[in-house]
Amino acid sequence: MDTVSFILNARIREVLADLGTWHKTRKRPLGEVQTFAKGGYGYEIRHLPVQTEDYASVLLRFSNGACGNLAVSQVAAGRKKLPPDRAVWFKEVAWWCSENPEMLHFGNRDAANEVAVRATPAFSEAAPFTDYPSGHVEGFPILSRCCTARSTAPLSMAAKTEPLFATAEDGHQEVAVCEAVMASSKPNAG
Repeated sequence: MDTVSFILNARIREVLADLGTWHKTRKRPLGEVQTFAKGGYGYEIRHLPVQTEDYASVLLRFSNGACGNLAVSQVAAGRKKLPPDRAVWFKEVAWWCSENPEMLHFGNRDAANEVAVRATPAFSEAAPFTDYPSGHVEGFPILSRCCTARSTAPLSMAAKTEPLFATAEDGHQEVAVCEAVMASSKPNAG
């Protein structure tokens, strides 16, 4: 949601959400589970009730009139980090998938569809945000460093530039959107 809002330069203004729990019970791992661990845990024999959602489907409307949808799942087997970010207009669509980060796809209603590969002229505006040549994936591990560099740059710049990092206002907007998603997903939500 943040990425598409940034690309569109438009805030999310309306949501319609369906959140739920597909797996009502799960086995509890024995011991602590580490996010990037290789696995190898044992599990308790008994199943315990699940108290959190494991899927979400959200329709979005942005302040500029653009619409989008978001599907999030903790139960889609075989997919690690799929939900692609998409920005949709009536005559064209752009999408990027984090599982294949070297390509940006463009769908066109009145022309042939296109695929732009990183480090080509189509990516010239993104060049300041990349550090490695095409074929050497930049992604989640680089994000922290990139964000830190971009957020501290205005402190040393003589010229005022628009920040390329989240502000307190952006954080407030994020909380408001999350609250709206939760409220919309409740039965009898108006």
